[in-house]
Amino acid sequence: MKKKWRVVALSTALTATAAFAASCGGGGNSGDGSGVGRHSYNIYTATSPSNWNILSQTDDNDRQISNYLNSAFFEFDFARDENGNILEDGSFEVVYSAATKLEDVTATYAGEYGIPEGTTGNRAWKITLRDDLKWNDGTEIHAADFVYSMQQTLDPLFMNRYASQYYGANMILHGAEDYAYSGRTTWVASDTPYTEYDPATLDDIIYFNISSPSENQENYDGAVSSFRTGWGVPDSYTAAQVAETMLGSGVTGVTAEQILALQGKTMTQIKADTTMNATWDAIIGWWQTDPNEELDFFITHYTFPEVDFDTEVGIFSTAENEIVVIFDNTMNLLDENGDLTYEAAYYTSSLPLVKRDLYESCKQEPVAGATLWTSNYNSSVATTASWGPYMLTEFQAGSTYTLSRNENWYGYGMDQYEGQYQTDRIVCRTIPEWNTAFQAFQLGQIDEVSIDPSVADTYRSSERAVFTPSDLVASVHVQSSREALENRESEGINKTILMYQKFRQALSLAINRTEYASYATTSSQAGLGYFNSMHYYDVANGGVYRETDVARDALLRAYGATKTEDGKGWIVGGVTYTDLEEAEEALTGYNLTLARQLVDQAYDEALEAGDIDADDVVELVFGTSEDTPSFRRHYDYLNGAWTELVKGTKLEGRFRTTFRGTYGKDWANAFLRGEYDIAPASGFSGGAWNPYYMIGAEVDVNESIRYNYGWDTRLESFEFTMPGDETHPAVTDTLSIQDWFDSLNGLGGTYDFSLYPTQDRLALVAELEYYALTSYWDIPTFYSYSASLVTYKVEYATYSYNTFMSYGGVQYMTYNYDDAEWDAYVASQGGRLNYAN
Repeated sequence: MKKKWRVVALSTALTATAAFAASCGGGGNSGDGSGVGRHSYNIYTATSPSNWNILSQTDDNDRQISNYLNSAFFEFDFARDENGNILEDGSFEVVYSAATKLEDVTATYAGEYGIPEGTTGNRAWKITLRDDLKWNDGTEIHAADFVYSMQQTLDPLFMNRYASQYYGANMILHGAEDYAYSGRTTWVASDTPYTEYDPATLDDIIYFNISSPSENQENYDGAVSSFRTGWGVPDSYTAAQVAETMLGSGVTGVTAEQILALQGKTMTQIKADTTMNATWDAIIGWWQTDPNEELDFFITHYTFPEVDFDTEVGIFSTAENEIVVIFDNTMNLLDENGDLTYEAAYYTSSLPLVKRDLYESCKQEPVAGATLWTSNYNSSVATTASWGPYMLTEFQAGSTYTLSRNENWYGYGMDQYEGQYQTDRIVCRTIPEWNTAFQAFQLGQIDEVSIDPSVADTYRSSERAVFTPSDLVASVHVQSSREALENRESEGINKTILMYQKFRQALSLAINRTEYASYATTSSQAGLGYFNSMHYYDVANGGVYRETDVARDALLRAYGATKTEDGKGWIVGGVTYTDLEEAEEALTGYNLTLARQLVDQAYDEALEAGDIDADDVVELVFGTSEDTPSFRRHYDYLNGAWTELVKGTKLEGRFRTTFRGTYGKDWANAFLRGEYDIAPASGFSGGAWNPYYMIGAEVDVNESIRYNYGWDTRLESFEFTMPGDETHPAVTDTLSIQDWFDSLNGLGGTYDFSLYPTQDRLALVAELEYYALTSYWDIPTFYSYSASLVTYKVEYATYSYNTFMSYGGVQYMTYNYDDAEWDAYVASQGGRLNYAN
């Protein structure tokens, strides 16, 4: 049993609506003054932001302001032809902005800051800044301001949320984590300060604990044991729930009550009691595969060593406008020609920056009962500073905010931005309801609005309709915990038939994905895999995983296609295809005849095993955050498809579904707690440029955001051959799904394939995708696209979506009307605009 825990580059969609009903930003009217010559971009937001301090903001909602207040050292831009026209093929370039030069200075610092002697590249970088950087009030910005801001980001008195970005998986600033905990006395997981379990020194200062962060907040600073994070336990699980789950996962010979009796006990106390010691032996015998994993179950009260920021953290200024940044991991920011790579703009586009005098004035000492300092920096107009193209000039919480041109922004004097940023101000209104926003759009009061499925037939063909792809793949998630299913069964009501693979496969084959996407969404496309066209394995060259032969092969195998006898073609639905792409395009994932046969086979197996009675009714609960027309469309389609599925089967008349839209923001955790059976139209976003890591959302038992948490991939194995090359030996072996994933990513598996050739690694991704698909715990249904209407007032730079630049955004937006002209145009149309055609 191998266990890893890490900062994950994946995230669940914030709400299931992200899979099928995206909202654009917010809105406002341009109406003060004459409006002659002024260009206002009026938007809307469903939720008003409250904190746009980049050190502590919590979600994308707050970034809707901060994105305009900050600048970048390096940024993506459209690629252009010899005449300066934007290329429509999605290509890009990376350009300098607030910086003028980037140099690899690793050799200069080899032997210092954790860089081994002899290291020559990709660890230490010198950034030269422009000499005209200023805050919106005209205060100059220099390298020392970025060094100060990083110190504030990592300040152990604050424990800022943004700090972990600099000691996470992708970017590890030397000494950052040590400084973030410098001098703090707090409760932490025992394996944070200690790497070896030494009974002579630790038995009396580590305390058994499997409780949740909220349970531990009052007495233990919210600390949790590494067992919880390593095993992927959701934060919402209580200690009692964890104990029950342990019993269902292999801990034997003890009860949940006996496990909970260890809570708060030191190892010395546990070993001194015969019953507790026997319980401990059962737990560690089940868990341990490597030395020192005793520490995983304990927390400790620890004082971290003092760390001097100036000498031990890898960031400092070497001149007024020069910053040196040193990482513990390699960062490939320049190519062999010395040009910026996409990683420069993706990982290190900028460093955190706060205005020193204003930030200091906004610091707030801990309130009674708290231990951490806080700040109200960037929470109102008076506390906000900008070094970006716009500055905050108005903010009314829950109502509206206005961003106006920051005339001190360096970019307005640069040739590369000539003709750009025509927008003088951005006015955003808070409008929670889509219907209200749509009415405001028709009245010319806001400039973009999402197209709800309820009006899709009228507006999807509008000349002002824009369809935007997303890396979100929507799936139907099936409850994977037998214990959770059994706990919610009652006399005559069965749920455990979901544990039968054939029944889940039947649910999948009964979904006509094209019909589903058309019925329940505005513009999303039928999808069969866990990756779509937005998931790249080669960002610089536009290499899309879904378009590789191995990925297509995986889908064909997963959905029942067969190879021709000569092995040169595929048979899909009785038709032979010699072209792999054509064969894949012929897949539908829909086969009602086979699905009904599988229902009967699963039923017979469950009946024989005693998992269902002859008169039981199968009842499945659909759960969502709220009860809305959008959610109901998804439920109505799937309910209809599965009701049709059981016709003529042994479950006809004995199958029903119910809808429960009451789980609110906790909908995902509620599913992981086993409170309902089907989570429709939700999935994962993020990690789109790392398919090797992204597949962990399906197969990595250590991944806490997995929906299929009851599927133990350590217990299922397959044989695979990793071909390798002249420097990487070929490997043929039979390993667990988990071990193959760990080996793929160099996470301590049997092998380390992290540096193997790309095509070989992609083949293993495809094999992992195949086994996840054929488990039928997460059933892909559609690839998410958002649909919106864009006002007649503005034009995008391009209407061909670019992964890195979208449509150019406010930066490239041009105007057909200034504010006064727009008001006149709306009036000439009778005060209401028609976008249907």
